[in-house]
Amino acid sequence: MVVDGNIPFRSRMCITATASLKLAYTLDMSLSASVGFSEGEDAYTVGVNAAQDAFDKIEHAAPQAAIVFASVKYDQGQMLAGVRSVIKDAPVVGASTAGEITTSGPLKKHSVAVMLLHSENVRFFASVAENIKDGPRLA
Repeated sequence: MVVDGNIPFRSRMCITATASLKLAYTLDMSLSASVGFSEGEDAYTVGVNAAQDAFDKIEHAAPQAAIVFASVKYDQGQMLAGVRSVIKDAPVVGASTAGEITTSGPLKKHSVAVMLLHSENVRFFASVAENIKDGPRLA
């Protein structure tokens, strides 16, 4: 992801992917992705159900990264604890939202959407950059 230094946020979280070269001139970037979502009242349960929905669809048993979008209605810590209970130690990035859009289209008013990623050749890392306004590359 490219972070624009003009964006007025003090910090940004991003997920970075790196790839290994398989053969000279051939870059294998195969990637498995799945999307799950859930709705309900209890933040932890909705997080568990959204992550499990995505987990059940991914081709590999161990997701390597997760992108999570959740309604501001939910306690974000509880919702993430639910997601983590399913995906374990995979890096997570995401945000609270006013609406979640998935492969099934827009969801109802309050929901959680989880995308899980896995690749044999791509590695995922999460990081936080601070003081972006002072220089994106320095952050």
